[in-house]
Amino acid sequence: MRRRHRRPVAKPSPSAFSGFRFPPEIIMLAVRWYLRYGLS
Repeated sequence: MRRRHRRPVAKPSPSAFSGFRFPPEIIMLAVRWYLRYGLS
């Protein structure tokens, strides 16, 4: 079984998420899942 190497997660600046209702970690996770699995 092959091991997958995780890429380092980019940390956006806090001002990139100012005005949003949810914490930046939740937004990043949702975007990552949206891009990876095509949830739309």
